[in-house]
Parts: sequence; structure tokens; C-alpha cells
Amino acid sequence: MKTARQHTQREMVLNALRQGDDLTPLNALARFGCSRLAARIYDLRNEGFQITSKLTWDALSGSHYSTYKMAV
Repeated sequence: MKTARQHTQREMVLNALRQGDDLTPLNALARFGCSRLAARIYDLRNEGFQITSKLTWDALSGSHYSTYKMAV
């Protein structure tokens, strides 16, 4: 069962994606306080939303992250 906070984050993430925004874990944390963007994307995909992801390597930090957007 989802908590009220997860539902709110889900709605904020979904609304941003529907508006055409690209979301990364860092900007989702800053915008929505969502520290588990991948989990919210997983939930939305399971509900049937077509969301694409692109893996990006950040040479400065030596790590990678995903950028999510609504499929066209």
C-alpha cells in the first residue's frame, strides 16, 4: 500500500513528465523531494505509462545516472 507522500511524489513526477520535462534523480530530489525517482518510474511503468530512460556517464563524478522522459 502506498503512503500519501509516495502518491504525491508519483503525481508530481507524472505531471512533470506529461509536461515534457526530462527528469534526473538530482532534479527530482530538488523539485519534489523525491529521493527514489527510479522507484516512482517503475510504478508508473507498471501502470502502463510509456517512459523512456537514457543512461548518462558523468566523467567529473565518475558515476552514471538515468534521465527519464515520457515516450512520444
